[in-house]
Amino acid sequence: MAAAALAISILSALSASASAFIAWWVHQQQGAIIVCKWQNRGEIRENQLSSFVSVEATNRGRSPTTITGWGVEWRNRKGRRGKRGAVQLEVSGPPIFPYRLESETSHIWGMPWTSVAESQPIKTGGSVDIPFAIGIPFVRTGANRIVYAPTPIDLDLMREQIDPTD
Repeated sequence: MAAAALAISILSALSASASAFIAWWVHQQQGAIIVCKWQNRGEIRENQLSSFVSVEATNRGRSPTTITGWGVEWRNRKGRRGKRGAVQLEVSGPPIFPYRLESETSHIWGMPWTSVAESQPIKTGGSVDIPFAIGIPFVRTGANRIVYAPTPIDLDLMREQIDPTD
């Protein structure tokens, strides 16, 4: 009799734990889950090949969300923001933004490599100009949340796209 009561209480505890886990998992699946990534793209315009850096935002969640801008955050060589913080080049405003990103969809925005390079800030250290070394693309949501790409922009690739003769 005692063994049966013990078995029932153990099953009851396991069932409650499983229910709590399922409730937590369902809660996590609701809402917008935004993923950001970047890539190099080429485009032919007026018989000329131009290279673009593109940022793709993907909504893997169940709810739509609003994207209000995207850009590149420049950081120092160690990937840190530094004492003065990071410098952000942000593209936002009409007619592209705000953009409604539906559930299970993605959208790509792009900018010429030359514009990205021109946005790279120069930090003066004595008589030598030291550029920020790492550019991390991001998208900004309507809730003012910034989602960063997992990999930084390859600056050697950027230099190659701007001046292929080097």
